[in-house]
Amino acid sequence: MWKEPIDGHEYIIGVDVAEGMGDKGDNSCFQIIDSATLEQVSEFYSNSCPPHILAQILNEVGIYYNNALICVENMAAGHTVISQLMHDLFYENIHFEMKGKSEKAGVTVTRQNRPIFLERLQHRLINGSVRINSHRFVRELHTFIFTPETRRAEAMKGHHDDAIMAICMALYVRDGMLRDIPMGAEVPKEITASFKSEVYEEIRRELMEGAPVNLIEEPTDYIG
Repeated sequence: MWKEPIDGHEYIIGVDVAEGMGDKGDNSCFQIIDSATLEQVSEFYSNSCPPHILAQILNEVGIYYNNALICVENMAAGHTVISQLMHDLFYENIHFEMKGKSEKAGVTVTRQNRPIFLERLQHRLINGSVRINSHRFVRELHTFIFTPETRRAEAMKGHHDDAIMAICMALYVRDGMLRDIPMGAEVPKEITASFKSEVYEEIRRELMEGAPVNLIEEPTDYIG
C-alpha cells in the first residue's frame, strides 16, 4: 500500500485470479488505482491464496478504499470470486458489462479484445499519465514481450503478467467510465490533471507553434 484512501476519491480494483496455486502456478493479483489521478495506490500479489479467501480480502480492501469498484476477470476461478462477493459478502460495487441486452458481472478478456486492454496501459505509460509505484510491476514489464510464434504480447516463459493484466483491467474500466460523462458536464480537475503530462504539453506546444493567430484572417487557397 502506497497511498491511504482520500475522502471523496473513487478507486478501481482490477483483479486477475489465478486458476491454481503453488510456485509453478500463476499469481492472484489485484491492483488499485485512484480513478481521478491515475496513481497506483495499492497492490496484492500471491500464488497461495485460494479464490474464496481472495474474495474476502477484496471485500475488506474494497470497503476500505471508499467502497471501490471491483473489476474481476470473469473466467475460470474469477467466477468463484465474483459469486462470493455478490452472494456471500454482498459487496455493493462490482463492475458489470453489457452482453447483448443483458449485463454480466466482471470483465471479459478474450484473444480478440486483449490487445485493446494492453493498448490502454501502453498509451498511459508512454504519455506519462499513469503513476506506477510497484517495483514488481516494473519487473513484469521487463519480461513482457511480443512472441512471433503466438503473434501476441505475453510474458516470457517462466515469468508472469498477472500484475500487468490486473492494472490493464482497471485502466480499461476507468476509461469506459469517462466515456459515459455527458457532453458539457464539468469534469473534475483531478481528472483533467492527467492531460498535463510532459508528452501532452509537448504536443500542445507543437500544435500552437504552427497555429495562426486568427483563423478568420488567414488567407485561403480555395478554388471555386
